[in-house]
Formats: sequence, structure tokens, C-alpha cells
Amino acid sequence: MPTTNTRGARRAAAPGDDLLLDLPGVLAEVTGPAAGWRDRALCAEVDPEAFFPEKGESAAAAKRVCAACEVRADCLQEALDRGERFGVWGGCSERERRALAREAEAMRRAGRRPACPRHGRELSGGPVLWHCPAGRLGHRVMAADLDEAAEAARRAAA
Repeated sequence: MPTTNTRGARRAAAPGDDLLLDLPGVLAEVTGPAAGWRDRALCAEVDPEAFFPEKGESAAAAKRVCAACEVRADCLQEALDRGERFGVWGGCSERERRALAREAEAMRRAGRRPACPRHGRELSGGPVLWHCPAGRLGHRVMAADLDEAAEAARRAAA
């Protein structure tokens, strides 16, 4: 029989299984505003085959879809977090994601973490989406925001 815990998630027992947690409410609570990015992804409206081209085929069609997608950074960061090995995710091919992952690993090894342009606090996550701990719930910082802030600082110093 389904029950509800204090966070609103339903638990359901199946014969022979341990209790399984129905996560939609908890997932939204844990991940905050970014939880529903898949619902806004443009790739859901396109043939999935376009995102998994055969060897030698072009990924240009998939990359065009990604370029117009508002959740491109969320998609790319999740693919990097999961170590996705195949297909186009967030507008990047397998090779491009491997390069980003190597860059992120080099930063981790060197102990370098960027700072939030707004608060100056050290960010976690990356390399596409970073998380600032400032404020009650914190906020997300995109790599493009960090690049913009660095460029503004260079211009101010010149």
C-alpha cells in the first residue's frame, strides 16, 4: 500500500521487493529549479536517431537543435557528470565532452576552483554549470558567466 513520508514522496512495496521510493517530489526538492530541464529540452521533439549518428555521419543536425535549446548547459553538465560516452549531448560530441572532462579533471587535480563573479565564493561542480553556495539555496553559474567576468576584469585592468 502506498504511503507518504514527511517530504511527500510515496513509498510502494512490490511483492518480493524492498520499499521503492517514488522520487519526483524529492528530486525537485533536492535539485531545485533545474530539476525539470528535461521537460524543456528541444531534443524531445526530434527523432532521437539524429543525436546518435553512425561513425562517419554528421552530427550537425543534432548540434543545430542543441544550439537553439534553452537547457543546453544542463544537458551537457549531466552528460559530463554521468560520463556519457555516446551521442550528442548539450551540443557536444563524444570527443568534445572528453576534452571538457579532461579540462575539469586537470582543474580538480590542481585544486583550482573558480569564484562566483557576484559573491566571490568558491564554486563547486563544473565545468559547464557551477554552483555558488551563497544565499539560502545558492545559485547556478554558467561557464559563459565566468568567461564574461574574466573578460570584464581584463578590460578593467587594461
